[in-house]
Amino acid sequence: LDLDHDQKIAWAYFPRQEDTVQAVLCCDSVSRGLAYGDGKIFLQQNNGVLVALDAMTGAKVWDVQVNDPKLGGTNTNAPHVFKDKVLTGCSGGEFGIRCFIAAYNLKDGSLAWKAYSTGPDAEVLIGPGFNRGNPHYSALSSYENVNGGNKEGGGYQSLDKTQLKFPESDLGIKTWLKPQATQDGWQ
Repeated sequence: LDLDHDQKIAWAYFPRQEDTVQAVLCCDSVSRGLAYGDGKIFLQQNNGVLVALDAMTGAKVWDVQVNDPKLGGTNTNAPHVFKDKVLTGCSGGEFGIRCFIAAYNLKDGSLAWKAYSTGPDAEVLIGPGFNRGNPHYSALSSYENVNGGNKEGGGYQSLDKTQLKFPESDLGIKTWLKPQATQDGWQ
């Protein structure tokens, strides 16, 4: 909308929604929102494509295939912009997809990093010192013999620097841990 001229429509973008994707969507045909950063509007389409649009003209700047619906991976989340990255993830963990959260560079859509929700520490981006001081906060001891895929289809939260510890300035997430004092030890 052009807010300077009676809220007239300045441009419109109609995402291509493939009929075949509807059958494998985990969470109905929803979009949880858009993101803005670096003069671009970011849209995560259900078909697994992350799109960057020029905010002034609506022209497509770039797009990147994040997931493959033919394998059960789709997207329903809203992308989030942090500094010079846009974060998105994966929906479809209930279909056996190994989901993740990934950061793409705002400028050109190239992949900056990807962290899976399950798997080896190196692929989950957990450093060797993670949880060393709090080994009792371990899913391995709480849920022995349980494996799963989980999803990253909802939303993300950004906490200030006192809440989580990110040792890398570009959010190349390696470790995080700061339990809060609540009845069950977590907030």
